[in-house]
Amino acid sequence: MKKNIQKLPALAWVAAFVLLLDLVAALTLGSLSGDNKVYLRDVLFSEILSDAEVPNDAVLNQRIEQGFKREKDPSRYLAYLNPDKARSLMALRDSGSVGDRALAIAIAQNLGTSDGKICGLDSLGHTVFDVERGMGCCSDFSKSWIFYARYLGMVVREVSTFNHTTVEYLDRSTGKWDWLDSFNRAQILNGNRRPMDQYAIRESNLFEALAFKRLISDTDGFNADAYEGYAPSQYAVLLWRKGTNFLEVDSWDSRLRSLKVPKSLRQMVMLVAGVQPGWLMLATNSMATYLKALQMFLFGTLGLVLVLNAGVLVWGAAKLLKPKVRRLDPAPQVVPG
Repeated sequence: MKKNIQKLPALAWVAAFVLLLDLVAALTLGSLSGDNKVYLRDVLFSEILSDAEVPNDAVLNQRIEQGFKREKDPSRYLAYLNPDKARSLMALRDSGSVGDRALAIAIAQNLGTSDGKICGLDSLGHTVFDVERGMGCCSDFSKSWIFYARYLGMVVREVSTFNHTTVEYLDRSTGKWDWLDSFNRAQILNGNRRPMDQYAIRESNLFEALAFKRLISDTDGFNADAYEGYAPSQYAVLLWRKGTNFLEVDSWDSRLRSLKVPKSLRQMVMLVAGVQPGWLMLATNSMATYLKALQMFLFGTLGLVLVLNAGVLVWGAAKLLKPKVRRLDPAPQVVPG
């Protein structure tokens, strides 16, 4: 008993240290801006590859496709779409006169026009309607575009930099992926006036004649050269989301939203549960080295915090559940007279 009493203060100090560590971690996360939190989340839930590990787009596409999540029944997207626009686009597809590229452009032209003041709409299920009302930013426009594209049976995916989210679609007539900015309604064309994928755009050199093409009437004064999302520095890191299973994600999200769980925490829960897909992150060799080190540090720190908290909980439970042994006074000794 004396030995256990001597150990108690040490264990109490460990518990106090763990609580202090939790407080520091909470305050640190709370002090981060929304963009920094998204940055750390993306690093945590990404498969990080360097340029040396991805010699060409064929290798890249193969790695993206591994474990890619898709809806089994794309027709279910209809419940989330503007029915008139969905029927019009379906009629265009069924006419047989257009291919994937024309469909992709038609979808982009049917989205709303946003002022960009609201970014990251709270309800995934209402994304299309909110975008048509002039709400949302690039990430919301990409999801709205993907909802229509998947309903039409197109093969699509989301690709982004840390500052701008766009989409790609598989042109089944050529077997190539084409990039499209669903927010700014634009594509980048090569010297043959063919759309390029994001990987090819990133790998192009300064001497290639690339053309920026708007898919809507160019009356809003948009300046591609001044747009931060297209800055060359942004292409040091590209992220492909490894899934378009948005209906499954929305099913989980609506349940968590009914419990008043904040959006950032809902996303974290779904990423940990494997419902919301993570990313494939392609970075320059030096940047990939840094990101992989940061990822290891984050996992190590989280692991340490979890292990220490689990240890304190186990110790506390053991102390509470341990049966108390009553000490009995020794019987008085009888001295012979």
